[in-house]
Amino acid sequence: MRPIAAGAAAVLLLGTAASAQAPAGALDWLHGRWAGTGTVQDSASAATLEVATTLGGRFVELRYAFTTHAERPFRFEGRGFYRPDGAIWRGQWFDSTGATRPLSGTVTGTTLVTEWGDDATERGRTTYRLEAVDSLEVTDEVLRRDGLWHVFASHQFTRN
Repeated sequence: MRPIAAGAAAVLLLGTAASAQAPAGALDWLHGRWAGTGTVQDSASAATLEVATTLGGRFVELRYAFTTHAERPFRFEGRGFYRPDGAIWRGQWFDSTGATRPLSGTVTGTTLVTEWGDDATERGRTTYRLEAVDSLEVTDEVLRRDGLWHVFASHQFTRN
């Protein structure tokens, strides 16, 4: 097979596989624009979260950003792309620190718990919990060397 034809065949196969796993409504409750306040490593912060389907409806994208109000403010931005793989939402995370991490999330009602990282990176988890129609709590934790989870960020969001 010629390289161009092989590439076209691969694109068609990938497109077919992706469309077979187009995002279902399991994360509809999280979609929208959110803004809130909280803390990052004990510093007050303001944060935003945007969640929507993207890339032809094949993925759900989370755009997360915060700025700390510390003596030396710190701005962070990240994007996660998810799609369902059976009962698991798998994806990839990219952020302004240059980090990329695999994502694996499970949805129970209106709570998404995502574990991120692997043996080559730090491991953590983020919990998105809808508390009311327009109220969302997001908690970020990192797995320490002693095997215990440590909360390093927590925000309370309101849907815009």
